[in-house]
Amino acid sequence: LGVVVRPEDRVLELGCGIGESVEILVLRGFDGYGVDIAEWWGADYQAYWQQTLPPSAAIRERLRSVDENRYVLPYPDDHFTLIVSWQTFEHVFNYETFLREIRRVLKPDGLSVNIFPGPGSPVEPHVGIPIIPLCKYDWWLALWALRRPSTYRQYYQALQRSMKLSN
Repeated sequence: LGVVVRPEDRVLELGCGIGESVEILVLRGFDGYGVDIAEWWGADYQAYWQQTLPPSAAIRERLRSVDENRYVLPYPDDHFTLIVSWQTFEHVFNYETFLREIRRVLKPDGLSVNIFPGPGSPVEPHVGIPIIPLCKYDWWLALWALRRPSTYRQYYQALQRSMKLSN
């Protein structure tokens, strides 16, 4: 796409989850960072929907949680060469403010690549719940939270947060 990203360049993943992609970036020599609306790698780890180990301390230092209502990225202006997201923008409700913030932290010659789930996607890609349009309904999330009876409440709240529901 006309942007050369070198291994030493700074790369930001929006919606980084537990930080797996950030770890891959760092292992490949990139100066990788990640943000998400919850601290899935720390305080919110028990509510994370995938069964995976938390990242190392070195990777956790590169991850930040952000207030989903303010859309402020904790980085200086013109900081990243590449910003990426996978299945993140469908959870954003103020595109104008969020895109302005991405532009602020992106270098003038940088690139932002954002992948959205297609309208025919059978399963919500973050949480593995089928029939994406129903994921905005509280009762549908409550039903699917039954998959984890031992952590039902935490899992249900994580699903709500992920799908931008509030009680």
